[in-house]
Amino acid sequence: LEDPSDYKNWHIEESKTPLNSEVAEQKKSIKQSDEIVADSKSEKSIPTIAVETGINREVVRKIFAGIDRIYSSINISDLVINAKRAVKDLINAEGVDLVLIDEKLSSIQRITGERDKTKQEQYPLSEGLTGSCALQKKILNFERPTEDSRFNAKIDQPGSARLKRIVYFPVVSDNGETIAVIQFARENKKFTEEDISNLAMMSKQIETAIERTKLLEVLIKEEKQNSGNRLRELITDEIKVPLTIINNYTEILRAKNLPTEADDIIRMLQKQAHSFED
Repeated sequence: LEDPSDYKNWHIEESKTPLNSEVAEQKKSIKQSDEIVADSKSEKSIPTIAVETGINREVVRKIFAGIDRIYSSINISDLVINAKRAVKDLINAEGVDLVLIDEKLSSIQRITGERDKTKQEQYPLSEGLTGSCALQKKILNFERPTEDSRFNAKIDQPGSARLKRIVYFPVVSDNGETIAVIQFARENKKFTEEDISNLAMMSKQIETAIERTKLLEVLIKEEKQNSGNRLRELITDEIKVPLTIINNYTEILRAKNLPTEADDIIRMLQKQAHSFED
């Protein structure tokens, strides 16, 4: 061709000779091999993409299990025990304590023991790292809190003394008052930001549960007092009936001419009946 750019109009006729047929087969074979290699490279070049949902199902399960345990409490001692267990399971802590705070009374209340054998200890709010955490309303994270001059082993050590990494986490109510401090500790492994974040989600439920349980205790106490008052009224009403009958009969008997000894007994019965009424 005079103009090589006119390649679109080229027409090539394949030769039917054996030699050309063999070459064509070789080209076909090479083409297939190239396609296989290309496919292989293509497969290897595709990266494996992990689908991240942003939700750790195990953490969610632990949070809901903890909330269920916390809200099953009917008194403050049970709540402390249940909350400690819930926090321990959630962040895999080796030692946990929940210390109650009353800013109005400037006091720290620590509940120790198990179930029916609990003991309450009171400390000034200014005491220890727990008090500092409550007053500052900030998370305090220590690798060796025992080296801090504010450390008070009676209220600042959750669990064994071998647990050196301790975090103090304030539980603050909606009106801005610290109502509790969660202490959690490990011997060696550090607590991560994820641990703190997971605990923050549960701490709001602990706050609500504390206020709910305190109100429940007040209502139960009032109900007991009201029940006691109603019981006294019921007993008084029940006693008045036979006492009235006794008084009526003694008045009838006194109107009769009875021996002196019988008259003395009647007066004694009247006196006893009146004393019961009083």
